[in-house]
Amino acid sequence: MKHKTSALGLAVLLSLFAVAARAGSFSAEMVETYRGEVRTGTFHFADGRYRFERVENGRALVIQVDPAAGTTRIVAPAEKAYRELRSTEMRAAMLSPFTACTFAFEGSALRIEGPEGIDGLPCTKRVLAVRGNDFFVSWTADEFGLPIRVEDRLTETTVELRNLQRGPQDPALFTVPAGFVLKGDPETETPAWAANLAQTPRLAPPFEKTLRASEVIRIPPKDGLIIELTAVNPTSGDSTAVGVAFKDGRPVVDPRGETFTIGAEGEVGTGCNRTPAQADDYVFHVIAGQLTIKVAYKPAATSGSADSAPAPSPATPKARLQAPDSAGVATRIEVGWESPGGDGDYITIASPGQSASAFISRAAVREGNPVKLWAPSDRGRYEIRYTSGRPAKIIGMVPLRVQAADASVGIAESSLAIAAPFEVQWEGPQLEGDFISIAKIGAAPGGSEFHVPVKNGNPAKLRAPSVPGEYEVRYVLGRGARVLVKVTVTVTDVEATVEPPATAKAGADIEVVWTGPGYPEDYLCIAAAATPPNGPTLSAVRVSQGNPAKLRAPKQPGTYEVRYILGRGKHLLARAPISVEAP
Repeated sequence: MKHKTSALGLAVLLSLFAVAARAGSFSAEMVETYRGEVRTGTFHFADGRYRFERVENGRALVIQVDPAAGTTRIVAPAEKAYRELRSTEMRAAMLSPFTACTFAFEGSALRIEGPEGIDGLPCTKRVLAVRGNDFFVSWTADEFGLPIRVEDRLTETTVELRNLQRGPQDPALFTVPAGFVLKGDPETETPAWAANLAQTPRLAPPFEKTLRASEVIRIPPKDGLIIELTAVNPTSGDSTAVGVAFKDGRPVVDPRGETFTIGAEGEVGTGCNRTPAQADDYVFHVIAGQLTIKVAYKPAATSGSADSAPAPSPATPKARLQAPDSAGVATRIEVGWESPGGDGDYITIASPGQSASAFISRAAVREGNPVKLWAPSDRGRYEIRYTSGRPAKIIGMVPLRVQAADASVGIAESSLAIAAPFEVQWEGPQLEGDFISIAKIGAAPGGSEFHVPVKNGNPAKLRAPSVPGEYEVRYVLGRGARVLVKVTVTVTDVEATVEPPATAKAGADIEVVWTGPGYPEDYLCIAAAATPPNGPTLSAVRVSQGNPAKLRAPKQPGTYEVRYILGRGKHLLARAPISVEAP
């Protein structure tokens, strides 16, 4: 039985930039076009609620949105599972212009145009212009209060609803089927470093503070103000940090998309423009290195986005980049460049909105032409940049779309005996450092009970854990430690018995008949009754030596135990008493 899964990274936040939904019902075809690549699905709307169906990496998903309730559900029919989140939660899925449009429209000045007809429907046209160029454009149907066409002109992506058919829609389309299990959302679950967030310092700007690796602070948002944070790396190496808003103890966006690295003596500007209603705190955490931060409140009406990347100055020399439009996660890409090539110039990969000094991956231009960089380990839309000078300025940029890697893991049975060897058939990118593992459910991607590199072959040969319970078999991306796919497996206990003689003479040889899994590292032993399973033994023999096993009784008379010990983990599977008498 082979299971295939992939990350739930679908952009579904139409309601966040639509006007209030109105009554009415219809179905339509949903069409997304990205640079000539077309994907289609179905869309249903009924009295403000809507859903659409998409296929991502061969996996069918259903998205259900209820603006009145403020909820969005991501339903995976094949797994009989779903996730539910607040519609106000903004996550860096970055897979369609809906998400990008949401981030861009929030708090921005829009140009309203219209009315304009789309397929015979009167629409209001909304335009977001960036430095004089129309960046995002949406057409909202006045009848339904819902965008029926969105254009992201930066990435050349269009999403539209076609062949609209008015009529009643089945109410079951907007509910979760019976028997489906609610799953937690790992993208917005509380990360381990924020487990004790309430005990961390909560500081009100303005202030300046030096933070070292693992330190965390909270900054309260204020109505009418944004939080502006400048981080300076005073060290001679890279420093990494994350800044993300939290609400009700959880990040409101995926922290991975808010993580950045600052090079030696570099500087990054970032911050938060959320209101107290949208976030309880803006949380800043230094992951590695050391940073000195300066934090202040700025009026929202007069300050730009605190984390906007600075535009190239007209007086700054321009650079041209030759790079692929797309790449797989964690793959190596080559980027050619044309520029003055000054000392201290870099080619970097960063998330849109990160400052010029921030990067996910980088290479100095002095390393050659083309330079080689690692693509990010998370799928989404990124920017390849040419940065120059100190403080860094962006003098060239091209977009990069990082695509999810197809991966699968398959095991013959959904249940394994403790410590049992088993095989995993797998598919994946086979990148350096990738591995197949079995781990506790919820364990960090790099954590495992047993793992083998994919370079060791297919199928991968693993051993089950020594403790019964629920586990996951995973394909883990080595670079960035990302779980590409996982399947649940149950590890069950095994039975064993030992049958020694009731009595034996001190120092005499005895025979013990046994039953058990018979793994090569398992053994029988004689030990004092109070000795723990991993403690010292008085006599021991591997089960591989035969059945019955031959042991030697202790030299001192007394009461002892004959035990069957599971070699992996030194777990006690069976025991029986034996009385040792004087010769």
